[in-house]
Parts: sequence; C-alpha cells; structure tokens
Amino acid sequence: MTHRPDPRDFHRIAVLNRGEPAVRFMRALRDYNLDRGVELEAVAFYTDPDAGAPFVRMADEAVHLGPATLATEFGPVSAYCHAESVLRLLHESRCDAVWPGWGFVSEDTRFVEALEAAGITFIGPSARAMLLLGDKIESKKMADAAGVPMAPWRLIDPSDSVEALEAAAAQVGFPLMVKASAAARSSAPRRWRRRCATPPRRSARSSARAASSWSPASPARATSRCSSPAAPTAAPRRWASATAPSRAATRR
Repeated sequence: MTHRPDPRDFHRIAVLNRGEPAVRFMRALRDYNLDRGVELEAVAFYTDPDAGAPFVRMADEAVHLGPATLATEFGPVSAYCHAESVLRLLHESRCDAVWPGWGFVSEDTRFVEALEAAGITFIGPSARAMLLLGDKIESKKMADAAGVPMAPWRLIDPSDSVEALEAAAAQVGFPLMVKASAAARSSAPRRWRRRCATPPRRSARSSARAASSWSPASPARATSRCSSPAAPTAAPRRWASATAPSRAATRR
C-alpha cells in the first residue's frame, strides 16, 4: 500500500515540475501552511533555462538539475525524467516527499516504485493504482467487480468477426462509442449512430492491436450519419483498437 501523504510525515517537498504548475503549487502550499500552522518547505528542482524563473525564486530552496535534457543510452530525456539523477538529488537535498504536478514523472510507475522503496512520499496515486487505471478495459473490469454503476459495455477483439461485432453492438445499443484501450490523447473515440451498411475494414496493423470494448454514446454528441473507418476521413486502424469511454465522458 502506498504511503499516504500527511503533513506529520514529511516536511520538505520536492517540486518536480516547472512554470505555472510549480507556481500554483507553491502558492497553495503557502496558504496551506498559514491555514494549518505548519511549515512545509517547497524545494524547486530546476534546469539551466529556468535558473531565473519565478517558481525558482518562490521556492524555499532550489536544486539544480543541470541542462534541460540529459543523454541516456535510449537518447536524450528531460532532466525531470532522469530517475537516477533525480533520486540522488532528492537524497542530497533531504526531500522526503515529491509533488510531480502533471507531465514528466506524474505517471511513471517505476519512478513511484523507486520512491516507495526509498521511503519518499509520492503525492499522488500509488504505482499499483496507475497500472490498474491506466488500462481502460482493466479499470472498467475493476469498477464492475466493485459494483460501480456503469453504462453497458462490451469487450471486443481485433480478431472478432463482423457478425460478433454486430452482436456486441446490438447488446450495447445505438448510438455507441468506440475508443482505444491505451490510445494517446489524439486518438479520439469513434461514434456509431446505427449499423453501417458496409462493414468497417481492418488493416494488418490494426489486427495486431489489443482487445477493445464498446459502450453507448451520448445521443446529443452522436454523428448524424453512419461513420465507418472505411470512409476517407477515418483511419482504418481505429476500428480494431477501440475501447469504451467512461460513463462520465458519455454525458458531456
């Protein structure tokens, strides 16, 4: 189980972010200190280009990460994401907690596990929670097992026949939405208002991708025509690599 953040357990918080996120956190921390009568310290981690940035000046203390990018065997990476050097500097600066903000190491499960092993609090979800909720299908299964009310959904697979896909769609009901289980933000969900006259095509690339699922789409946001990945406006690979959005997402 992850060590839960508690002001009684840590005193020096490393801010592993820059710019606006770091400034907002430090302002919030000052308010928290005044409100609770505590003296938590913000330690800014910064790179060469940010040496004179506002978030560095606002911090109680600042730690120099070096250049903005560091060379590794896999190529250059952000200094904020170089776990080995960050962990070393955390120990040297006596930081006992890390606030990641967003981006950088905020979703790095291996970094969170390394912090847990070192006894440093990660102010965020545990590595296990990241792994479970990072996969949309596994997170839906977990919600189902916990009895969380959800919209109907069905698991589909790239190898499923057209008939099997049509049967799954009928069980969910139209309009429905399809989204990739581990897609990037740019891979938007696809909506089907009704059964397509022409079955969607699949590419060899799409057939190798992970299993998928369907759930109902909001009628207000459904397209007014049958959208098939065979159409020029859609990439064929999205058909087979889709998973359902959350219930909250379908209501927006």
